[in-house]
Amino acid sequence: MPQKKIKIALIGDSLKGGGAEKVHVLLASYFIGHDMEVHTILNLNEIDYPIEGTVLNLGLLKTKGIPIFQRIKRFLKLQNYIKLQKFDFIIDFRCHNKPLTEWYLTQTLFKRNYIPTIHSSKTEWYFTSSVFWAKKLYKKSYKIITVSQYIADEVTKRYDYHNVQTIYNPINLKMINRLKEEDCPFLNLKYIAATGSMESDIKQFDKLIDYYSQSHLPKQNIKLIIAGEGNLKSALLQQIQNLNLEEHIILTGFLKNPYTLMRNALLSVLCSKNEGFPNVIIESLACSTPVVSFDCVSGPNEIIENNKNGLLIKNQDFKALIYAVENLVNNQTLLLHMRKNAQKSIEHLTLENIGKQWLDLLRFKPNL
Repeated sequence: MPQKKIKIALIGDSLKGGGAEKVHVLLASYFIGHDMEVHTILNLNEIDYPIEGTVLNLGLLKTKGIPIFQRIKRFLKLQNYIKLQKFDFIIDFRCHNKPLTEWYLTQTLFKRNYIPTIHSSKTEWYFTSSVFWAKKLYKKSYKIITVSQYIADEVTKRYDYHNVQTIYNPINLKMINRLKEEDCPFLNLKYIAATGSMESDIKQFDKLIDYYSQSHLPKQNIKLIIAGEGNLKSALLQQIQNLNLEEHIILTGFLKNPYTLMRNALLSVLCSKNEGFPNVIIESLACSTPVVSFDCVSGPNEIIENNKNGLLIKNQDFKALIYAVENLVNNQTLLLHMRKNAQKSIEHLTLENIGKQWLDLLRFKPNL
């Protein structure tokens, strides 16, 4: 007897640029590939990544008018859609910052097999800033999914939840192996690479630029190339100009294919204040490029093995970070050793392997 097709809603704020958004897109594709019906529901009309399946873009309903009436209109649209579709599972990638709104949603609309996913060590972004409400929000959830074991432990300790499971972010290794072979505009340069959003100061690109300027790397003609877009980009460009480093530091903007940049880099650098499970690390390793990263909360120490696929540096010690970069770019033996280990070290994170963990969670057995 044919198995009933599972219907899943994937809810996100947007599909613009970030790690959670990439996971959203990858899982949509994976679920559809396993004969599930997938609907993506977005709050904002911001889409950088192509998405498979049916899309309800609530952002398109944002028009000129009284804000409260606009919110009510979008809520009624969402409410009717959820009731009409009768989803088997609702997987939520959104940040949650309005306690009463989130409590109402979980008590009314998201009652059936609701799965919130936590993508940052800043758990208050997903549980709201109120610990009182945070402890109530997900009591009826099917499972709370975190992207690192550190976050899972924090959720249990801070909010007293025990229906928590870690499923790491997946990586589409087949796609990356294909895309990384495309032409790279920086092929003739020696450089280190950094990638991330410039919407906030979490990635700390300004400090990276400052410490790079004080290092020996510019004198060795080793460039710093940063890929990303956001409100802070103009300030970073001004900083580079003030340091007279326009010939040494390149800001590429948003790259649809960052993998050629990563593949041809000497190494990648991560210097964030905090993370969840940083995609930039696993993507760089997938491109056989080692990573020098702060041992920040959370994720890097669940991916990087010192002297095997990269280096973990004392958290927020920029001097130590740049010193490690300088030493590594001049140690070809160690760099080669790390390159050989890099891709193999993240094979357990392939979309196929992580996807199976999601299928197990949903108790779905594919037809063979």
